[in-house]
Amino acid sequence: MLRLHTVTRAFLALALSAGPAPASPPQDAASSGSNSRPNVVLVMADDLGIGDVSPTNPACKIPTPHLAKLAAEGMTFLDAHSTSAVCTPTRYALMTGRYNWRSRLEKGVLGGWSDHLIPADRPTVAHMMRAQGYATAMVGKWHLGWDWARNGETQKDVDFTKPVLNGPDINGFDRYFAHNGSLDMPPYVWVDTGGVTAVPDRVEGVARKDDRYGWYRKGPIGSDFHIDEVLPLLFGKAVSYVEERAEAAQGGDPFFLYLALPAPHTPIVPVPPFKDASGLNSYADFVMQVDHHMGELLAAIEAGGIEGETLVVFTSDNGCSSCCATPGTIPAPASAATRPTSTRAGTASRSSSAGRAAFRRARRRARSRASPTSTRRCTTSRAPRRPPSAARTGIAGSRSSKARRRAAARRS
Repeated sequence: MLRLHTVTRAFLALALSAGPAPASPPQDAASSGSNSRPNVVLVMADDLGIGDVSPTNPACKIPTPHLAKLAAEGMTFLDAHSTSAVCTPTRYALMTGRYNWRSRLEKGVLGGWSDHLIPADRPTVAHMMRAQGYATAMVGKWHLGWDWARNGETQKDVDFTKPVLNGPDINGFDRYFAHNGSLDMPPYVWVDTGGVTAVPDRVEGVARKDDRYGWYRKGPIGSDFHIDEVLPLLFGKAVSYVEERAEAAQGGDPFFLYLALPAPHTPIVPVPPFKDASGLNSYADFVMQVDHHMGELLAAIEAGGIEGETLVVFTSDNGCSSCCATPGTIPAPASAATRPTSTRAGTASRSSSAGRAAFRRARRRARSRASPTSTRRCTTSRAPRRPPSAARTGIAGSRSSKARRRAAARRS
């Protein structure tokens, strides 16, 4: 891949610019012989904990060699903060760059039947990339709503033979292949740039009590939608897009691919040869499968001759599902080394790995490895700082004085 400091500057310049592409590339990009407009592949995993890959947790027992290689050849960012550790808010902020609750959604997430959340006139990263001459595509879990063709007043009374409106195409993407919610949310149909690929022909679902890892809500499902085939299908779509765009990218027409994975979120459905491969649990198997497919995607970029002109960003929306951290459901070897970010709580909690606490732990590990022993500071032995008491701040006293003055005024 391109040298990260070079590509990052070029990418940020593109994203922040509202005008035409610059006539000449930045000096450092030009001197390296790189395209001033690199291809950008943004991969967002779903519910992948910061402790579940080796670049951010050296003690992790889940093998992730392709992600480790990607991190070793690039940069790993450990200082990040989230105002909500669930799916839709993360995606809204990623697409728009805005505080995630500046929309009609004031808490929680959208469902699979939900209407579109981001209006067409709201600038997104895809709009900015397209304005700079990028071909743009989205593949995977959208979870920002679109408008189904409804037959009646109820949300679920949908005519799947009619076009879907206000999907990712109004938010800057030339094309998309996506599912509207999480993979455990019906309806289970694929939408290809406004058209449902196969109308539902059955109702399907697995109860949580029957399969702690592989459960998904009951609902209509399309004839071409198979839960355990979703992850390889989406990576296959991403690989095909890279192969399709490689020649044009070599000629100076870059692309932006947003690949939003549905994994390792529930339903956790690893397939052979990954099933039981970790020796830990199904979640660890699924993480291994994600890593394997990432290797296939990186190989496609290299085979297309655009490895030196492509910036690959891999991230996650929040920590792992709480089902993977429930005491008694994970073998002992896994619970200690693969779940450091979810032993207290999982997705949607304040202690999710998308929050501050996990990043502070990762930063302490990184600093301790980088700092000389003689100057290393202990960051774990100090007692937690207590908030100032009300008496010391004078807040309580101030309020009491005001209350007394108001009461005196009323009596007078």
